[in-house]
Amino acid sequence: MDTAYNKDMAAPDQSENLTKGKAFDLLPAGYVLQKGGRRGRIFFANDTAERFLGRPDIPLLHTGIFDHILPRDAARVDAALTNAVTSGKVVRLKDVRMTGAQGQLRFINMVLAPADQTPAKPVKAVAGVGASVQIVIVDRSEEKRREDKLFFLSCTDPLTGAQNRRSFVRFVDDVDQSLAGISAALIILDIDHFKKVNDTHGHDAGDEVLKVLVQRCEKILAWQAMQSIDDTMPAAMLARLGGEEFAVLAPGVNEEQAMELAETLRETVAAEPIDAGDRKLSVTISLGVAVRWLGNVDVDNWMQAADVALYQAKQTGRNRTCMADDGDCDPAALPEGHRISRGKHRP
Repeated sequence: MDTAYNKDMAAPDQSENLTKGKAFDLLPAGYVLQKGGRRGRIFFANDTAERFLGRPDIPLLHTGIFDHILPRDAARVDAALTNAVTSGKVVRLKDVRMTGAQGQLRFINMVLAPADQTPAKPVKAVAGVGASVQIVIVDRSEEKRREDKLFFLSCTDPLTGAQNRRSFVRFVDDVDQSLAGISAALIILDIDHFKKVNDTHGHDAGDEVLKVLVQRCEKILAWQAMQSIDDTMPAAMLARLGGEEFAVLAPGVNEEQAMELAETLRETVAAEPIDAGDRKLSVTISLGVAVRWLGNVDVDNWMQAADVALYQAKQTGRNRTCMADDGDCDPAALPEGHRISRGKHRP
């Protein structure tokens, strides 16, 4: 049976529906109708949706909307679809991840509503069961990329690419709230005799030392994350606090593991000279470690404890790691010039 529409022979109601179908093709947003729930099939799609979702190997009307949604977002779209059908209300979702026509990742805003009427289009409908839902698809991938870039710039140190202090503080607070009862290590590290590097070899050489240090430390932290058997535990974060001072927060580690991590960082940095222009510089770091149980931890005290341990490492020869004593830390124990310049941990 020929399913194509003949405009001249179409009945009045068919012609009216055909006109509506063409009107949908003028929309800048994708528009689809799907019958059934998660396993349902699309039975109407405007031209924008076909350009956005259609693939040369599979006709769009042989797929369902969930064939195009990334698995990690499928559950929330399914819940929204069910809500729209059962409540009769419009449901909106933001930043749903989908695969586009060329297989690329796309971020879309989605509007779902029950379909009271079905616009006609000269295509063969695919059978389905259950209530129909209309779905509007607005591609915001470029906008999302711009937002992500701005967020990245606001969270990272422009010289080294490490997280900045603001991002680190946010991470510490988030981990403290979400992982109560879990131990975590705070490591503060400082480049030994860094002022001499700048004074002797220039600030360009100093900048190169900072960048290479971050690269070497992040490789160790990435390796540690790959070895973790707990996929739910956040990976350790490295941040530049200012100048030549950096911090690492490693959730889910005890004192022994924290010392092992700190020593690995220290040995990795010192293992090879750093190329800085026309010279190779031998660089070492000193580290202070403090371990706390998460859950309403006093972050200022925690950072001061790690800073006191760092000061001890420098006072006892540098290029070494010291563990903070348990209990509270008295910032007055530090010389004025060594105290963390940021004062309170808040940026």
